Amino acid sequence: MGFPKVFIWGAASASYQIEGAVSEDGRGESIWDVFSHIPGKVKWGDTGDTAADAYHRWRDDIAIMKEMGLQAYRFSIAWPRVDPKGDGHWNQAGLHYYSELVDGLLEEGIQPWVTLFHWDLPQALQRQGGWQNPETARRFEAYAEKMAELFRGRVRRWFTFNEPQCFIGMGCGTGEHAPGLKLDDDSLSACWETFCQAHSLGQKALHRADGGNLVGVASTGAVCHPASQAPEDVEAARQGTFALPLGPRAFHSAIWERIITAASVKNIKFRTICNGCKPRSAPKNHEKRSAIQESQGRVAVFDGRQPACVLRLALRSLPGAEICSGQFFAPWRRWVFIIKVNTASFLLKVEKFWQNICISKGQTA
Repeated sequence: MGFPKVFIWGAASASYQIEGAVSEDGRGESIWDVFSHIPGKVKWGDTGDTAADAYHRWRDDIAIMKEMGLQAYRFSIAWPRVDPKGDGHWNQAGLHYYSELVDGLLEEGIQPWVTLFHWDLPQALQRQGGWQNPETARRFEAYAEKMAELFRGRVRRWFTFNEPQCFIGMGCGTGEHAPGLKLDDDSLSACWETFCQAHSLGQKALHRADGGNLVGVASTGAVCHPASQAPEDVEAARQGTFALPLGPRAFHSAIWERIITAASVKNIKFRTICNGCKPRSAPKNHEKRSAIQESQGRVAVFDGRQPACVLRLALRSLPGAEICSGQFFAPWRRWVFIIKVNTASFLLKVEKFWQNICISKGQTA
């Protein structure tokens, strides 16, 4: 089996893992600078203080990539190198470094693919609550806007975040990664909400700068193989491999228990209009609603792979709309959310919001 002609061969890196020069030219401190220097946190006591010294040897790196015949290079920007305290006071030396890197790649015919966040949050933002603080999402928006402005016309392929399951789940949940937190369920859920909002604000900023930008999230997970060549099995394997699993694999079950039991849906008489989804079959389009149900007000049921915290972000601008419950429905392999709204007009707005909650397929790389 060969690769299609449109397949792009490239290399990828992460700023803290390769750059070094952590105290040079005005770079601020990151959470990994702090974490890696705590005895026992990293095997053999390794740090990114020098790493592969890419900050000084980036021209050599480009020469090697050209010799290899690579077509693209995905690298991440160290947020604290360009915005040392995460407050919008930009470090010109850091901006110059990445600008030269991009120009060097383009001169050799190598496409720059930029990741805005590969785990190295400015330590100054961590002191203010990090991903537990909703303000971090707004700081990320300003950062994304600045980078889009800097690289307008030179970079077209963007990743807002790299592996959120790791920097939230392992950084704030299990404590294995920086900043080494072991948060309770409510606090961890707040981190996920801030990340979701940060991605939403960031991708909008990138698209405002250039409508032709391709934007996505670099997720992580296992390569899934279909049980058979049946279309539903092939689709299930594709979703399992490429979808951003903001569901059972990313959230602690106790969080969902609280979401499911947070509001009572007892004594509601339902009148259901289904869209043809049958139990034990996977719906082809998980972004469409599965049912509309009526009670004293109106209750809309949506199915999808996105968690309730994402849905709450969309509903904040809709007075009178609220999540009544959310539950994973195994036969459909979907999360089902029940949303109560006061009027039919709100119901229509909720449907429109739901179609845009998932990462916009037409705008992703």
